[in-house]
Amino acid sequence: TMRMAHEIMPDFLNLYACFLPGTEVYTPSGPRAIETIHHEDIVLSYSSTTVVTNTLRRQYNGPIYHIKARYLPHITATAEHPFLIAVLQRDTFNRIKVSETRWKMAKDLHCFNSANLHDSYDAVIVPKDLLKEEATFINFSPFVRGQIGGRTKGLGPGGQLGPKGRRYLSPWPMTEQLAEFIGWYVAEGSRGSKKLNQVVLTLSVNEIENIKRVRFLISDCFDFKTRLIISDPEKVGRSAVINFTSKVLRRALPVICGDKAINKRVPECIMRATKPIVKAFLKGYCEGDGSINSANGQHAVGSCSQGLIKQVMLLFLKVGIVPGYSVSPAKISKPIRKGGKPIKANEFYRLSWTVASERNNYVQDDRNFYIPIEKITSESYEGPVFNLSTADETYAIPFIVHNCQTYPGSPLWDQAKKEEW
Repeated sequence: TMRMAHEIMPDFLNLYACFLPGTEVYTPSGPRAIETIHHEDIVLSYSSTTVVTNTLRRQYNGPIYHIKARYLPHITATAEHPFLIAVLQRDTFNRIKVSETRWKMAKDLHCFNSANLHDSYDAVIVPKDLLKEEATFINFSPFVRGQIGGRTKGLGPGGQLGPKGRRYLSPWPMTEQLAEFIGWYVAEGSRGSKKLNQVVLTLSVNEIENIKRVRFLISDCFDFKTRLIISDPEKVGRSAVINFTSKVLRRALPVICGDKAINKRVPECIMRATKPIVKAFLKGYCEGDGSINSANGQHAVGSCSQGLIKQVMLLFLKVGIVPGYSVSPAKISKPIRKGGKPIKANEFYRLSWTVASERNNYVQDDRNFYIPIEKITSESYEGPVFNLSTADETYAIPFIVHNCQTYPGSPLWDQAKKEEW
């Protein structure tokens, strides 16, 4: 259909607004490159989630706009792509207010002008309910290698399951303690000895309270005893290795959470969970991979896994915190390997935030965060571009965008009139 349209009306087709390859569309499990999104996939949108009804790929030759909203990753769009924006303006008391909400094309956006604080400027919109809240479960059963009643011909490998093995056959309800342990595992966990079926978490020897907490969580969640091994006293940066034995969890956790720093991720059962569960996960993850600047009280977490950091960014937004996203050159002492081959990790991804800060450079209400656009640049581009159509005509990147202007009769047109966009 798109090929026919290009042959019949090439000028009209060039009005289709698009994003460059690699632009990340946010889904309930985290971000995915727009070119990997397919028909009937579920993506995040202005109405929380929506289904993809069509995908578009075409060649483009024209201007593109690099748009950087404060705190968020930058994105690149063709000139006509519409963004749902709020126009921000300072009132006579110097308070920032939303003066109107509307759709604007990339080429028409206005960024914050620090030279004149009373100029109006545009802010992208991130709904607070992007991620749904629901009771979730974690499923360990695919990683069980045994049967009730012992080895039986035709039923697969493994011997008889004991009481501890049988408990993995049913989904486990996600609890705050289990979520906190998963946060710790994402930050510090790995496979241990294959021969001994060990799961390992590695902390600094100075983290005395954290070591106690992790050992308690393992005992409380799984009823396993742990061993603590302290590294060589002569070694700089001594570590405390907590390990326990579990065939099922040694198989399961690397698949569910990632097995190397470069591919660690947040399980979908955490992404979809309720806020108390999300907060418990963030507590474990940030204690493991986080730091606090004693001079200004700023908290930070970082990883060489871009996907993980963007998932964690969504979780912070879910609990009402807008963290700043930044990228810096990676400092890795030895190559990271995947499938036996070294991977060059060129970048390190970081989130930072200040607890209970009253100097936020964004506006919020009960429904949305309004985050100012701080920089816009443009250049020429020739190459492939991509777009989606969705059931509610919007999707999140993570702020809300639309593939074309609203038109009379479309669902979004009616919503825009109702909400006075």
